[in-house]
Amino acid sequence: MAAWVDGLAARRHLSHVVVFSSAMAQYAPLRRDGRGPRCVLDFVDVDADKWAQFARRSRWPMAWLYARESRTLLSHDSRVAQASAASLFVSAPETALFKELSGVETPLTAVPNGVDVTYFAPCSARPSPFADDATAIVFTGAMDYWANIDAVRWFAAAVWPLLRERHPHLRFYVVGARPSRQVRALACDDIVVSGRVPDVRPYLQHAAAVVAPMRIARGIQNKLLEGMAMARPVVTTSMGLQGLDAVPGRHLLVADEPMAMADGISAILHGAYGDLGVRARGLVCDQYDWPAAMARFLAVVAGDKAIAELSA
Repeated sequence: MAAWVDGLAARRHLSHVVVFSSAMAQYAPLRRDGRGPRCVLDFVDVDADKWAQFARRSRWPMAWLYARESRTLLSHDSRVAQASAASLFVSAPETALFKELSGVETPLTAVPNGVDVTYFAPCSARPSPFADDATAIVFTGAMDYWANIDAVRWFAAAVWPLLRERHPHLRFYVVGARPSRQVRALACDDIVVSGRVPDVRPYLQHAAAVVAPMRIARGIQNKLLEGMAMARPVVTTSMGLQGLDAVPGRHLLVADEPMAMADGISAILHGAYGDLGVRARGLVCDQYDWPAAMARFLAVVAGDKAIAELSA
């Protein structure tokens, strides 16, 4: 693949290359001598820190393996970032963390994720996927991804029993493709594991609340942006909130302990945060619609010095 990319760059006289994720950097013509195309590397998240989080939550031998992966990946990421014209991360905290861990001196720039606020928008004609007598709490995400698996298992074990005591009619919907064995095992009368669905929007729109109880996370959680864009009350953790410019209590609720999360969801069900979803959508439309993020992204790719030199 590296030879193919080199040949393509030579034949087409490419001036700019965008590398998505550091795993693909091994195939890119990374040169800082000015003789090759301008290569911008989009890391998105500091994945080395995510592996470190996995290590802290695991037992030997996996804890050792994940810790080694964290160190090895950070070494690789530091090297390829130093060889790139600029490196992108999804938020200012992510950018600052990578700068602290790696010590690289090349430009590091935060370009946030976005969401299509026209696509992810409430629609009165969109039918509910839930039974008429069901009040649904919804989690969305790829359900073979460890951080999502950990999140729903913790929520089902620690938070859900507290909610069911107060609201016996509640149903928890885990919506996402490729549910793992551990996730499928959660399915019961009041927990639904849907697997892949053709459209997540009905599940979000008709949810009483959208939850993202992340305990392992980096960057910006797209599931939060999508739930907020659908004008739903969203409840997450401090880990889920990081990187998102949202105010707890105004745009969403944040709780790290089971009782606090159950209390927050229960308050939503009782109507205590009636405008939370409306304010959440307003924030997403103002700050996380794609045009603003794309303008910044294209400026960095093009080499706009005033923007490319920005760092956290």
